[in-house]
Amino acid sequence: AKKAYGEGTGNEIASGKMNSLRSSSALTYNLFYNGVAKFNNGSARIGTGCYSVEFEKQYPTLKRSVSGLPVNLDAFLYCEDTFEAVACEMKMMEWIFNKPGNLRSKYLSPANYINEDIGKVFVAIAKELISQSDYSDPDVIQDEYPCRMTRYDAFQMFKHIVACYSACASEESRKIKKLTLVNC
Repeated sequence: AKKAYGEGTGNEIASGKMNSLRSSSALTYNLFYNGVAKFNNGSARIGTGCYSVEFEKQYPTLKRSVSGLPVNLDAFLYCEDTFEAVACEMKMMEWIFNKPGNLRSKYLSPANYINEDIGKVFVAIAKELISQSDYSDPDVIQDEYPCRMTRYDAFQMFKHIVACYSACASEESRKIKKLTLVNC
């Protein structure tokens, strides 16, 4: 776990962020510290089974040629028996103290996604999340766009959804039959 947090792009250990009472990374670690999660409820959302846990799992959002840093999923749970996965994005106080991030213009080009057809769907979703007051002319490309939400970081979750798609679509990835993104 320490190695995973040290290699993540969130600078969780070096900056001391995990020492904070409001640390979502510490929350994630405290929930999954032993590296295993068991679900016995058989719900429709998360299947019954024993899931291995990886902290700060990285997946790309866009093609490597245009992508910067990969997304860090706070926890990535995988059940080898059922090929089901659960990606977790944890929040403690971020939604109270932080402002949502901006979306870079590279997310508004379908050609930048690993599959251009699905890229069109992602672009349509991204445009719905952009603050309309700052997006009056869709033909004028800006560097970044602000989110229409004032507290919830919808762009971060959007990028996590794209990363989950990449996790399922990648030939380099393990077999994933079903992936559930959970925002805690």
